[in-house]
Amino acid sequence: MPDNVALFASTSLLSVVPVLAPETLNFVTEQELVPIATVGLQKYLLVASSDLDVTALLNRQPALVSASPFARIGSAGSASAMYFYSRVLTSVLRKPLDIIPYRGMADVMQAMLGGQVELALMDELSAQRLHSTGRVQLVAAMSSEPCILFPTVALWREFGFPALDMDLLFAIYAGSRMSQARREHLAARVAVLGRTPAFHEELSRLGMKPLVLTGSNATRYVQDSVERDRRFLRTHGR
Repeated sequence: MPDNVALFASTSLLSVVPVLAPETLNFVTEQELVPIATVGLQKYLLVASSDLDVTALLNRQPALVSASPFARIGSAGSASAMYFYSRVLTSVLRKPLDIIPYRGMADVMQAMLGGQVELALMDELSAQRLHSTGRVQLVAAMSSEPCILFPTVALWREFGFPALDMDLLFAIYAGSRMSQARREHLAARVAVLGRTPAFHEELSRLGMKPLVLTGSNATRYVQDSVERDRRFLRTHGR
């Protein structure tokens, strides 16, 4: 990665992508990316079509009792964190869910509206837009704390399942060859921005929890997030 480039990405770039799609990377992420600052946490919701029997879906029996023999869950790409978390969800539910990868979240939304899939894990803003059509139901917040845009939606653990914190941490990274002075300068600018009301208002509007950390605090938080995803990978397999 060039030494004058900063990158904004979720921690899945360091944890999930190297496992699911290593061929898409031409560098070793943890060796060549240095966290400058964290920005915020994006929470996710389990969304279902309005006619799906959610009670049967959440029944802890292995078989999915519904009008069809299985349900389809749309995912934003086979190398994404959402694809991996869809697999985790399938494993936890013990239901025969087909995971259908699409190019991005916009395509997943269209697939749900068109009846091509019945389930999806969505960021809050996408879920808000889809929910406004009246054609989907919000099943659960896949987080340890309530969502920002939908604070009354039940948490996943309230259905008796193990907690699944599917928050994605977004951060700004620098190439490892960027000078320490330049990295510190960028971190200081992000820290100033993170203290402004406008920053907090805009991220909240997007359904993201502001979380600005710099220096060793940012590095530690990123490492903890990456390790959490790796535990998911070890537990639920590739």
